[in-house]
Amino acid sequence: MMNTATPEHLDGFNFEVLAQDDHRLAKTHMSSKKRTIYGFSYWSLVKLLGKPTYEEPSGDNKTHIEWVLLDDEGRITTLYSWKWESVQQVKDHCHEWNMGGHDDGMYRDMEDWLEVKGLELLAERNRIMKRAK
Repeated sequence: MMNTATPEHLDGFNFEVLAQDDHRLAKTHMSSKKRTIYGFSYWSLVKLLGKPTYEEPSGDNKTHIEWVLLDDEGRITTLYSWKWESVQQVKDHCHEWNMGGHDDGMYRDMEDWLEVKGLELLAERNRIMKRAK
């Protein structure tokens, strides 16, 4: 059985997904790509995070779907598709997401949180598959 216990440094880690009209989106100014994460479909991220902040092409057409996440400490992280052809293509095929932020570490906590939650999703899927047999 997989151990999906939350690492101690994530105890109390809380965040929210910002809406498109949230004034706190200005906090993304001067953020930059920090990591690329793999293995999460659009639908698994929606299950874990909720509705994305943006589900439309950016002005330069490089991102189509993006979550902007803000934690209790006011740190920001972005999770976004990069250089896909359309929103639908991202929803259907994307399993590679860029993670951006500042150098304050929220992106590291978010990456760890997603790893734990991804293992939980995998374990849930495996339980469902076993029951279906």
